[in-house]
Amino acid sequence: MITTTPIPLVTCRGVTRTYGSGEGATTALRGVDLDVLPGELTLLVGPSGCGKTTLISIIAGILKPTAGSVKAADQNLGFMTERSLAAFRAQHVGIVFQQFNLIPTLTAAENVAVPLTINRRPPKPSRTAVQHLLNEIGLGDRGGAFPSQLSGGQQQRLSIARAIVHQPRIVVCDEPTSALDQQTGRNVMQLLRAHAVQQNRALLVVTHDQRIFEFADRVVHLEDGRVTGDERIQRTPAGSLPQSEYVAPSQSPCP
Repeated sequence: MITTTPIPLVTCRGVTRTYGSGEGATTALRGVDLDVLPGELTLLVGPSGCGKTTLISIIAGILKPTAGSVKAADQNLGFMTERSLAAFRAQHVGIVFQQFNLIPTLTAAENVAVPLTINRRPPKPSRTAVQHLLNEIGLGDRGGAFPSQLSGGQQQRLSIARAIVHQPRIVVCDEPTSALDQQTGRNVMQLLRAHAVQQNRALLVVTHDQRIFEFADRVVHLEDGRVTGDERIQRTPAGSLPQSEYVAPSQSPCP
């Protein structure tokens, strides 16, 4: 039987990123080459300051590389204007920020709905999709709460729901389980796999949390702005955890 390698959803070639100029310049990435295949969960690991967050920010179209090229979701990001990059992110990218970046004046449900509103999705199915995700993350009864009324763990789960509600092709996460206990962390990683991997999308997760390594299809190691290792993890043919491993989140507040 002939097998074909999937076309990468993300292709980075010689990606370099320097902050500042002259003697004060700092180089965060040094010629990174990376292909990200659809249907996979890729962990980006390495010491603090090695360029992980910079790399996913470039892939998401938030930052531009100083040198090199990035192609993501069939778009060459280097040739796009800021306006085009904003439209690209709105349609194709879901982002889980380390600091959550929730809008304080919007309710939980309204925060999750932001990508759907930006993409002008119909209101009724949007409300249904938002409520479904709130139920999945254990916040089904907190849709009317404001971020300030939620714990850090609840806010983190909310930011994850916002990142996947519009079914983007690429999801990038910066430490998505840092504020979560072990079981809740497992629940959200299972949720991310279900929404971003099993539907032939790609998920890139920056993490120091070794508890979630079991969810990975691939672990890419970065150090000093360079890829220093690339491990592929053997998984089941479906690429998912057994259903028995999933435990529904509790409705009670999570620290």
